[in-house]
Amino acid sequence: KGVEPGSEAYTDDKNGVPFVRVSDISINGIDRIEKRISPELAESYKGAYSPKKGEVLITKDGTIGISCTITEDVDSILSGAFLRLQPKIKIEQEYLALVLSSIVCKLQIERFSGGAIIEHLKPSDLMQIKIPIVAEPIQQKIAELVTQSHKARNRSKKLLEVAKRAVEIFIEEDEKKAMEFINKNI
Repeated sequence: KGVEPGSEAYTDDKNGVPFVRVSDISINGIDRIEKRISPELAESYKGAYSPKKGEVLITKDGTIGISCTITEDVDSILSGAFLRLQPKIKIEQEYLALVLSSIVCKLQIERFSGGAIIEHLKPSDLMQIKIPIVAEPIQQKIAELVTQSHKARNRSKKLLEVAKRAVEIFIEEDEKKAMEFINKNI
């Protein structure tokens, strides 16, 4: 589980530690982090509330059932809206995150969720979700394809940023400098 320090703990300080909320993640992982908390406050939460490589996160409050795999250690603190999954059986993390986002698990999650205004999923209810398990080689192939997809997505995002900056350079300076920038950054 994560922590909820309250909105008064947010800071505009660029040195603040990223505070991961539901709106910051998707099936692709932690996409962008808009809120930060003070380094001093974050220090008191580090370890117990920091996402770790290999964990699968799933949202339990608000937009429930969004899951992703943490592919690298991230210097950040998780909000209380997340559950951190560490399976006791051998299962590919990318496969687990993908299957939790599938219609099979989403329907079960909806059935267990409750809340009048904001939906919630209790950890005890999440433990009752039936997860389809396929053979290990199939899990590995699925995990490999998901990983390739994430890499291709990240590469396309980088190329888009390079292209945007190259257009700016072309407008502000000239084509030659824009092409040099592209060749240097691809």
